[in-house]
Amino acid sequence: FPSHDNIRTTMPWMSKFTALIDQPSICGNFIALCLPFFILVNEKKYWIMFFVSMFGLVLTKSMFSMIAFIISMIVFLMIYKKGGVKVILFVVFSIVIFLASISEVNIGLVDKLLSRNQVWKEASLKIKDNPFFGSGLGKFATYNIKSSGDWVNVEAHNDWLQMVIEIGFVGGFLFLLVIINSLRQFNYSGELAYLCSFITFLIIMFGSFPMESAPNALIGLIAFWGLIVTGK
Repeated sequence: FPSHDNIRTTMPWMSKFTALIDQPSICGNFIALCLPFFILVNEKKYWIMFFVSMFGLVLTKSMFSMIAFIISMIVFLMIYKKGGVKVILFVVFSIVIFLASISEVNIGLVDKLLSRNQVWKEASLKIKDNPFFGSGLGKFATYNIKSSGDWVNVEAHNDWLQMVIEIGFVGGFLFLLVIINSLRQFNYSGELAYLCSFITFLIIMFGSFPMESAPNALIGLIAFWGLIVTGK
């Protein structure tokens, strides 16, 4: 069996929390997408689960998931209008505890950005192959873009970039129009859990690949569906 040090060197994600999912970033994405749904149920058991899940998110060390979670909670505080002081205090307290927790965890922000930047720079060169209509869905996986060592990336770790590569600027523009129209029609005095989860999804897309992961894509679809149905 390989030594623990060898595992940490060749597969560094093995030292991070993954639950039943084999990759900590995907696990972190999933937890961050689900967290908003715990907030608006005014029962102690759901608040307890919120803290437990938040702790799990910290253990995944998923940088973009953490950033997306914090931004979605700030958005929640900005537009929450139901007057529930307990809920507001709970969210503020959660953000403070969360920030204090991640300050104790070595996330490797700079190293991760440098690694992702290498992939993004090489991937962005593929846009010129067909900038308007893209190279086709699933095409990115055939480019064999390497980030570090011999590790081949089948995702761009940026769904927005990968979208432009595969469906072009035309497809990306139409996708963006649908999102903008949905956000414009949303009733911001309504159910905010779907909105916060969907915002989390959109932010995670900048540094990960939630659209390429079935569990995260499903939560994203549920959040989008809820945004349309409950936001009228």
